[in-house]
Amino acid sequence: MSESTGGLAFFTNLRIANKIAAGFGLILLILAVSSVIAYLTFGQVAATVEEYSLLVGTSAYYRDIDLGVTRLRDHVREYYFSDNEDTANLAVKDVTELRQLVTTALSAA
Repeated sequence: MSESTGGLAFFTNLRIANKIAAGFGLILLILAVSSVIAYLTFGQVAATVEEYSLLVGTSAYYRDIDLGVTRLRDHVREYYFSDNEDTANLAVKDVTELRQLVTTALSAA
């Protein structure tokens, strides 16, 4: 074998079987490190998906409340211009439903 004096002198003086074993060990180390990183990353993805599902559930409450306020405003405006008691009763019903929606949304938050 040659007499090397560089930083890789130890590696160049090894037998071929030891070089293959060292290379295989290095590949196994890289595989283990990348597997651990992937496992931890998938854990973060799972937590993010769970958080997203909570946000989507909460946005359904906001959507329903927004729709309820729009209906209430329309019925109040219609009652203001028509002076129809049936429309006023619809507005009162909308207020009751809206209060229930807000109470449900606050208890879920």
